[in-house]
Amino acid sequence: MKIKVSEKKVSSLILVIMLTVLSQSMIFCQNKENPEQKSQEKSQVLTPAQTSTVKAILSKYSASKLTAADAKAIHEKFREAGIHDGPETRDVLVSAGFDPERLRTLDPPKSPDGSGKPKPPSTEERLKTTQEKVIKPLDLNPGQNETVTKAYKEFYTAVEDLRKTQAKLSSKSSIIIQ
Repeated sequence: MKIKVSEKKVSSLILVIMLTVLSQSMIFCQNKENPEQKSQEKSQVLTPAQTSTVKAILSKYSASKLTAADAKAIHEKFREAGIHDGPETRDVLVSAGFDPERLRTLDPPKSPDGSGKPKPPSTEERLKTTQEKVIKPLDLNPGQNETVTKAYKEFYTAVEDLRKTQAKLSSKSSIIIQ
């Protein structure tokens, strides 16, 4: 009888944890799409040489006649020079007559895969975060820990499979529509 109660508690615990992580994952994904947060993460203090580099790059372009190609070229040159978005970079842009938001609008940030969409964390990354933030604080016994970890892994794998299936269906439907 105790085993059934224990299994019921573990099942309930897994369900609660999964719902918690799912809601945290949604928040995580929403935060990843927030360009302001991303720029704050990469924020840097510009050296005098970097400030000069930014000014030199911008001097080749007209702020009033800025095109998407210009914005893309500016961002590419910034990346090559190792210059990231931040308050000081924005200050230099503004002092040179450029609108940082217009630059961002003309050439929005891209994800590492070039799709423009943020890349979701891998199953392993999700499991690591879940282990640290959810499972470890619960101080479960080894058997419970293994059961909960296995359940999360199955859940994250299913979500990833669903995401892949959805991507395949989306690409097929866009082919049909065209």
